[in-house]
Amino acid sequence: IVRTGTACTPVSDTGISVCMTVAKPLVSGGEIARFAIFFLLLLAPAFALFGLTRRLSKREIEAVDQAARNNESDRVLGLVMRGAQAGYWEWSHTTNTIFFSDGASEFLGLGRTGLVSLDDLLARAPVEVHERIREAFSKARTIGWIHLSFPVTAPAGRWIEMRGSLSDDPNTGEPVFGGIMLDVTERKQAEDR
Repeated sequence: IVRTGTACTPVSDTGISVCMTVAKPLVSGGEIARFAIFFLLLLAPAFALFGLTRRLSKREIEAVDQAARNNESDRVLGLVMRGAQAGYWEWSHTTNTIFFSDGASEFLGLGRTGLVSLDDLLARAPVEVHERIREAFSKARTIGWIHLSFPVTAPAGRWIEMRGSLSDDPNTGEPVFGGIMLDVTERKQAEDR
């Protein structure tokens, strides 16, 4: 598209006018570049939001996928542990709290998984073994591992064995004790015969 401009001027006392017509493109290359920059500046926030939204959506999808894999791993680990009559536990010696898995909680008669205190664990054992359990946990702070067996009060006659060692929590980097809890009732009964 071309635009034209005409300019006329009279020639002194002759009655004649000189006119000149100039044709120019409607939009020049420089103007196109300025319009492009203007529109890009207008659209930049929209592009940034779109990119950020896509990036967040991708991260959310990755997080959901990882959570699904973790849930499946936990389910398989739970099946293996129940089949082996075992559970797992983690003890933070800085907060003196113990996490028990489903299987470990079941052995102790807790009825739930989650964090409990050392006193909650002691409440599940006969009073005569409390000092031995406290001593094992206290000694673990210096030697870096735990291995102890003790009876629980409910169900009567059940024996539990806890084994574990010190390692760093992958999420917090804090040193924690982690290990396995076994139902060793049959072994203890065989030893008593």
